[in-house]
Amino acid sequence: RSAAIALWCPEYEEYHYQAYGWASDVIDGDEIDFISERSPGYEEEYGDWGVLYASLRFTSNYLDDVFQDINTLPPEIAAILQGEQTTDQSSPVSADPQPLTGSKPDWYPEDPQNFTFFHDEDAPRVVDVADIFTPEEEARIESRAREIINETGRDVVVFTDVSSYGLEQNVYCADFYDFNGYGFGPEREGLCLLFCMDPNDRGFMTVATGSKTRAVFTESSSNSMDDLLYDYAVQGEFGAGVIAWLDTVESLYTKGVPFAPDWLPDADANYVRTPRAASPQAIKSFVDDRAGLLYDDEAASLEAMARSISETYGIDVMIHTTRDIYNMRWDEYLDNYYYYNGIGLGQDYDGILIAVTPYSSSARIYADGKVRDKLTEVNRSRIVDHSEDDIYGDRFFEGFSSILKDVDHMMRTGRVARSLSAWLGSTALGTLLGGSLGGVSFGAAKSTMKEPKTRTAASEYISNFRLLGQSDNYLYTTTSRVYDPPSKSSSGGGSSGGHSSYSGSFHSSSGASHSSSGRKF
Repeated sequence: RSAAIALWCPEYEEYHYQAYGWASDVIDGDEIDFISERSPGYEEEYGDWGVLYASLRFTSNYLDDVFQDINTLPPEIAAILQGEQTTDQSSPVSADPQPLTGSKPDWYPEDPQNFTFFHDEDAPRVVDVADIFTPEEEARIESRAREIINETGRDVVVFTDVSSYGLEQNVYCADFYDFNGYGFGPEREGLCLLFCMDPNDRGFMTVATGSKTRAVFTESSSNSMDDLLYDYAVQGEFGAGVIAWLDTVESLYTKGVPFAPDWLPDADANYVRTPRAASPQAIKSFVDDRAGLLYDDEAASLEAMARSISETYGIDVMIHTTRDIYNMRWDEYLDNYYYYNGIGLGQDYDGILIAVTPYSSSARIYADGKVRDKLTEVNRSRIVDHSEDDIYGDRFFEGFSSILKDVDHMMRTGRVARSLSAWLGSTALGTLLGGSLGGVSFGAAKSTMKEPKTRTAASEYISNFRLLGQSDNYLYTTTSRVYDPPSKSSSGGGSSGGHSSYSGSFHSSSGASHSSSGRKF
């Protein structure tokens, strides 16, 4: 009945550490005082659980130092550490793993290099050795992982531990995956996520296995997934973070990118671009307010304006709001949205897309077909400028109304009129500059003038007058865009600039090749 018990009461910030039975003979008073003094210090950086993990680690390190030879232990203790007393050996992953017994967990094979891989359909897809999930979270993670497995035919495993046993975290994570029957198909396709809760080496690591999975688990996609997980991890919201992370896994498997809108087709789908309607009258809606920025009556009013423009000029007009552009650049998002939603009329997909987010400082515009020909850079700039104050001020209805009026004028005349303020400003500036330059020129000319000779008849002036033919040359610029269907890989986003440790290829203890990405927190 030996035990070492650590008790931490966050409410009163009280900590107690006590050894009982045989443990009290082994762990001396000085070590108990050391553990009691040091462990509470981990609360500020690592939270309440950090105090207990520190207690566990200090105790483990001390016992490792005291009993370097297992033969010096009492027989009953040595038997436990050697694995002679077990409860269930039916599965490579026990129902209640004991991570600190021996130099490696009991699921490690004696000869990793000659290990024979196998697949265990019934192995748990969440193994919470570190006990960071509630029972409800663990059940939900297991259920969600099974859904993804059944949908995609690729594995997804979540594993937590309090140590990586002196191994790099990516190697330890890959070893757990390799030696416990995970992965589907001959290349054992899948992902394994490790949370290592060692107070001295705390972090998470994702390991990708199999050519298909590793092909989409790029540095960009993995960094985006790490961004998401890190935000939860630093708050200690591990269960919620893993649930959100599993959604990115499903998207990565099906669409090839971790963050993707529902309208983006699956990566292996044979998508054929087709217009969403053959005529303006057949279009069901010209407003796609996914961000919820418009009231119903505002959306109805914009719908009527867009439909009128569409029927008048034979073009598609789409107003779109979104809260997320899914780690794409704006030009990628607009291209993809236009392409995969079948926007545009006729064989040239004539149409215009106007999009904003709740955080936009101005509208974003994309056009194709005959609208693209009219949307010169000058016209585009004027449309955006006219609506900018309204969009920036969250007056989205007024901003979209201004844009639609400019689009109507552009389609009718080929140009967008300058705003009144811009016209008045340029006129006033021209007048001011003209007056100033005129005064200077007049003064310079006057100083060189000679007294003219007197002429008594008009015909005498005409002999010295010559009319020169003049022509006006107008300089203009325009941009012609040839539509290039976006590749599916381009829809994956970059990252928010995190600090992931990405490895495109490394070997586990078995010699198998994997990719990995992770962060400390």
